[in-house]
Amino acid sequence: MQDRPLAITADDLPLAELLAARLDGDVFTLNLSFFAIDEFETPALRAASLRPHTPANLTAERDTAAWVWGARTTPPRVHEFCSGMGTRGRPGGPLAMTVREVVIDGAEIRELSGLRVTDPERTLLDLLRFATVFDPVVAARLAELAGADRAGCAEALGSRRNLPFRRRALVRLAEIF
Repeated sequence: MQDRPLAITADDLPLAELLAARLDGDVFTLNLSFFAIDEFETPALRAASLRPHTPANLTAERDTAAWVWGARTTPPRVHEFCSGMGTRGRPGGPLAMTVREVVIDGAEIRELSGLRVTDPERTLLDLLRFATVFDPVVAARLAELAGADRAGCAEALGSRRNLPFRRRALVRLAEIF
């Protein structure tokens, strides 16, 4: 048994063949990748769908990470990635994405199918602070995945100096706990 799903892209087979295989019911698409029809949509598969189209130094974050972890049911229209301060990450390839430079601890990053993803707790805290449209259901799912509670999240938000949007995050925290 392989440890990560096999993502097939137009770099592997001509796009016409991949689309024909999809019409025949042999593969399905997720983002810009194709997978055998017998694969289950898991966090590893979602990460594998992004990996071929993402520069190695970028980390999936916010709504993209929430989708990878399974807290969101659909992928965002524009994927969100970050790079550590000084890493100089930039978008590349055909995948619609935004990239921002952030302060991030290596302990807040997990690797799934070769893709770096913010862990569920960091993803939750970022969504509490930055989400333009806040979805408490997604946040509650992330909190459950992270094993987070209200006090722990409030402590994490309070422990960082000069944290932007801390008040917004604390107000939103009350919506999920």
